[in-house]
Amino acid sequence: MRLHASTNLTKGALALARLQARIARVRRDFTHKLTTRLCRENQTVVIEDLNVRGMLANARLARAIADVGLYELRRQLQYKAARYGTHIVLAERWYPSSKLCSGCGIRNGVLALGERTWTCAGCGAQHDRDVNAAINLQRLATGAPAARTALPPVPGRWEAGK
Repeated sequence: MRLHASTNLTKGALALARLQARIARVRRDFTHKLTTRLCRENQTVVIEDLNVRGMLANARLARAIADVGLYELRRQLQYKAARYGTHIVLAERWYPSSKLCSGCGIRNGVLALGERTWTCAGCGAQHDRDVNAAINLQRLATGAPAARTALPPVPGRWEAGK
């Protein structure tokens, strides 16, 4: 025989449900505002095709990655790009945006997730991982020749709005 839930237990469950609903609304609102702003203010937006399933296998990062809602962000960017006339450029999953030197184009062999900075063996430039990736993705979007030194042209490059 199962006992009925106490009043305090019911009140606690309702309070938790309200809190989780509020968090979901805040996240949804932020995602909509971010994607709208990106599409309104930019002619081209570059996103990377990430192996999210593989990243979720890392137990230390799984909750943070799942909370971001990367697919929802991508979905909203796609339909809002069509609405605002913004081009979406999808960098292939294996494009070495962090490993490729934005100065000379030489590819760094191995770059662990914890390494935030690295030095190029070719030109000796010191790179911040995220800034270097942003420069390389910008070059990929604009079709700069330096972006093509990493990999041969991939026929699967997808652009929305064209």
